[in-house]
Amino acid sequence: MPKNDLSYQVQDVPPFIQDILMKYGEKTPIGSEEFIRSFSEKVLKKVSDKYGFNVASKIKDHGNSYIVHSNDGKVIITMGIYLNH
Repeated sequence: MPKNDLSYQVQDVPPFIQDILMKYGEKTPIGSEEFIRSFSEKVLKKVSDKYGFNVASKIKDHGNSYIVHSNDGKVIITMGIYLNH
């Protein structure tokens, strides 16, 4: 859930979390060719329903993660965490 008043830090996000974000993350355009994906309660519920509580609880530890990717979804441009999420 990107908001203008959020602080963020660029850092590696585990590959499993990157994969979940690419498949299920809230997708918001941030330019003409880039999108940011992040977690929301809706996303966590969807993942929990599909994969079960154990997977959802692992994701919750990374609930403040985000990725920025290309329009076609093939290139991750950057990733990190929101600091005051």
